[in-house]
Amino acid sequence: MSSGIQTVVVVFECVLALAGLAYIGWLIFSQAGRAIRARPAVLPAWDVSPTDFVFLGWLVFSIGIVGQLFVQFAIGPFLRHQPEGDTLQRLLQGSMFHFAALATWLGARAWVRLHPPEAFHSCAPAAQGCFLQSFRGGMLAFLALMPLAAAAGFLWEFLLQTLGLPTERQEIVDLILQSRSPALLGFLVVLALVLAPIAEELVFRMGVFRYLRSRPPIAVVAGAAVAGALLFLVGNGLILLVKGSTANAAGQFVLAAEIGFVALLLTILRGVRRFLFRPTPRWVAFAGSAGLFALLHGNWMSALPLFLLGLVFAASYERTGRIAVPMFAHALFNLNTLLLVLSGVGN
Repeated sequence: MSSGIQTVVVVFECVLALAGLAYIGWLIFSQAGRAIRARPAVLPAWDVSPTDFVFLGWLVFSIGIVGQLFVQFAIGPFLRHQPEGDTLQRLLQGSMFHFAALATWLGARAWVRLHPPEAFHSCAPAAQGCFLQSFRGGMLAFLALMPLAAAAGFLWEFLLQTLGLPTERQEIVDLILQSRSPALLGFLVVLALVLAPIAEELVFRMGVFRYLRSRPPIAVVAGAAVAGALLFLVGNGLILLVKGSTANAAGQFVLAAEIGFVALLLTILRGVRRFLFRPTPRWVAFAGSAGLFALLHGNWMSALPLFLLGLVFAASYERTGRIAVPMFAHALFNLNTLLLVLSGVGN
């Protein structure tokens, strides 16, 4: 990109950051802003049992795995003969969990229509102008996020460099820069601007955040954390075992057994049992959903900015009760990132 275009993009980013700071200042210091912050959150509690919640998560995981197998064995042989086919196949396999989230949500919506409880209503009652209100809310959330994300990214990169930790950017950035196939570039754009914002907000905000915000017993959160650790260790151990690294695989299995044993031992204590059946604190909904959102992106460099994104998206969902609001904010943030990548600013 020419230096002139890069200059325009830099100026545009500065304008966005200043507009975001002005909006944050208005919310904090103006009477109207304080009145908005004083309004109670409109997002209703999600009346769903732990069993149903786990079942929905299992559906997303299972459909994603089946989709990945389908891409690998049914579509893979065809893609491998196309330009950059291996990369496109890898992206399609990774996006299967996004499609799985959409399929699970659509199936749950159909189920809810047959069973009246409003478990999945996010913009209810649907009214004329809901789309425009959601877009406006998403734009405001995006503006508030811009200066915060820029500051967090700068400080986080400095900290990672100081500690000697990895500072590589997300893989999708390199794929966009290196892509020469129109089909691949088009899929990357659709993934970043449409599929990822919708699917990830359904999972992390409408799913994880809303469920934890309904304050289930702490045992649900603790159990999920232990189960996730065990699944990761056992799965990693099986992969190492297949690769022939028996000693490392055994270490993974032993660590999993130790974690499971300690968790089981703790539940014997009466005080621990009483603690586990207390309602989950509200801050866990924000930190848990945002932390999981950042963790599953699997990139050190973007961990803190993504955690901050998760907090802002969750707050916008809680304040408005419309899942479309964080979806729009998410899409706008990805669009801005795409603009920076394609212009060469910060690369």
